[in-house]
Amino acid sequence: MLKNILLICAHKHDYDHRLPSLMYLKELGYNIRVIKSLMEMNHFIERPDLAIMPDLSFSGMNALHDNMLYPLESMNIPYITIWDTNPLRQLDQLQYYKRNHLCLFVIDRYIVSQLHSLGFAQARYIEYPYVHPAHYGPSPVTTTLVKDLVFAGTISTVQNCNAYWCPALAAADVHDSHVCLLQRMLWASKGQYLDIFDLLQKYTTLNPFGRHFKMLSDYGMFLQKAIGRHFLLQTINKTSMSLDTYGNMEGAFSLNGRIIFHPWMDKNRALRHLYRSARINLCLTQFADACHERMFQSAACNGFILSERKAAAEEIFPDKQAAAYFDSLEEIPELAQYYLDHESERRAMADKATEIYQANFTHRHILGRMMAQVERMMQ
Repeated sequence: MLKNILLICAHKHDYDHRLPSLMYLKELGYNIRVIKSLMEMNHFIERPDLAIMPDLSFSGMNALHDNMLYPLESMNIPYITIWDTNPLRQLDQLQYYKRNHLCLFVIDRYIVSQLHSLGFAQARYIEYPYVHPAHYGPSPVTTTLVKDLVFAGTISTVQNCNAYWCPALAAADVHDSHVCLLQRMLWASKGQYLDIFDLLQKYTTLNPFGRHFKMLSDYGMFLQKAIGRHFLLQTINKTSMSLDTYGNMEGAFSLNGRIIFHPWMDKNRALRHLYRSARINLCLTQFADACHERMFQSAACNGFILSERKAAAEEIFPDKQAAAYFDSLEEIPELAQYYLDHESERRAMADKATEIYQANFTHRHILGRMMAQVERMMQ
């Protein structure tokens, strides 16, 4: 019987932003112990029945140590990992950790199918499980945050992305043709989502478990994000609309007085007020078929969501009922203006999103369903 669970939060982001939700497992009746390093297992008296590790702790420890899961494997402890990043970018590490790796829970259904094709039969779909009510929930409208259209996410230029990644790729002897392939394809997409893993599989002969594939996957993800932001800003700049972004990597400034770049907001304290106060919360993602965390966070805060269309998101928050969706960046201005002009419709959809979230998609619901799967697998 599953009773004692070890939560491994070796990365500060996991400890600050994921652990509060994971501690709900105590309410499900499990005995929980939290550690920041596997070295702490040397002092264990009682062997845990299961270990749970968020993705950043897995990848971060692997970056520092070879065979970092040896304590778990030597004690024959089954473990699960939870991924709200893309595990395909960690295949060079994951290939060595299959024996006791009971399950990889991933927030994107398409990535789950890709993992299955690579031999990771234990991959399972999970909705984003880390929206904790202490950090996200209804709050009074904050006057200074009443904006027409906001985007809370990383804003970095293509130039800065290339300045960081291209020297590292060259130093690792990654072939220029592969770098140029990513640049050419992603610029041609004009901000539309392309699956980097599929692209590299189709147009190169690189080993998906190799270091060069990993580095190109990382570069492609960041480049796609930067190019997507570039075309978003270009689209808005062609109109008379305003856009406030929160997450600029180059400091606070404005473009033409209408596109305002703000620094990051504290996820645990401030974002709830932005999501609640903004008239429209914009959601763009680097996933093929996921309901992104911003959608759950906005819904928890009773915010209105205008999102890039993803099947997984639309199944949870139906179009024109609980959220609005665009199929291309060019559709954003018209959709945004429509919902700015129809406040009662916008507020009714925000209320419906909150109702759906509270009824079936809080961290309690999602982690409860996750543990029910784990319990069945361990029987």
